[in-house]
Amino acid sequence: MLARRWIPLCVALAGALACGDDGGGGLFGGDLEGSLSSEGDVLGTWNFTPDACESGQRQGFAGVTLFSDARPDVAIAVVDDPLDGFALAIDIAGRCGDQSACPPLVIRASACAALDGFVFRNVRVSTNNIFHVEGEVSVNCMIDGGGGRLQGEVAFSACH
Repeated sequence: MLARRWIPLCVALAGALACGDDGGGGLFGGDLEGSLSSEGDVLGTWNFTPDACESGQRQGFAGVTLFSDARPDVAIAVVDDPLDGFALAIDIAGRCGDQSACPPLVIRASACAALDGFVFRNVRVSTNNIFHVEGEVSVNCMIDGGGGRLQGEVAFSACH
């Protein structure tokens, strides 16, 4: 009888350890390190230190989207497309006024002097049928048209 009382506690504890509330993977992952910064007219001047990540599988792309509680108006997608290559898609709320008319600014590795990284989808680990993603990105790019610079490095793991 005592063993039956422990089952719900063990299930709840396992769920808390696997999922956590940090957007990553609880105590066993979800690490985010590094930051990105922007300066200039096109993206504006800001610092972005991600504290949550989400697998791109939810939106149908290979990569992750990074979020920050300190900058809820900014979302940065790290994309590893097999045809178009490595890219960042930066979405800033209100950048163009009417958000529906303002797609994210896409920075491709082919148009940037220093945009590199990798994205690895761990098909052995999933949460709610979403595979965990890990990787890193390093960027130091001038924005087209003399619109400023985006630079920094971010490492991510257990994003789902």
